Amino acid sequence: MALKMTFQSENQTLSDQEITKVFNEIIAAVEKKFNAKLRSA
Repeated sequence: MALKMTFQSENQTLSDQEITKVFNEIIAAVEKKFNAKLRSA
């Protein structure tokens, strides 16, 4: 499975911390739902 994500806000520049938090939540949900593993480089 491959995912392409774009993080943006109409109101502000997003911080790395904000993006990382949402990214990790998405990865956790995909891992749980599909029993998937994030491949490391």
